[in-house]
Amino acid sequence: MNVVVCPRCNKDVRERSHARGWREDLLKTFNRVPYRCRSCNHRFIDRGMTSNVRKISAGRLSAVLGVAGFAALVWLFSYINSAQRTFAPVEKPALQQPAGEPTS
Repeated sequence: MNVVVCPRCNKDVRERSHARGWREDLLKTFNRVPYRCRSCNHRFIDRGMTSNVRKISAGRLSAVLGVAGFAALVWLFSYINSAQRTFAPVEKPALQQPAGEPTS
């Protein structure tokens, strides 16, 4: 098992800190987790210590990619629909017949 070392005081850190916000939740997907050193109270992000985190990370990664793909499709369809409404076809003016020629 890998030991996480505090970058400030170089002591072993064995306890993880809670994730703060969506950025740290996203980092957990890539096996980057927050730690807090009990000696100097320094908070930092480092690699996870166990292989269980990697197994969970694969599930989270697929969930994040699925949500991102769905959001991209929703955006694409709304963009296409707004483009169709914005660029309405322009009617061409009717051609004028020269005077004296019969119309059919």
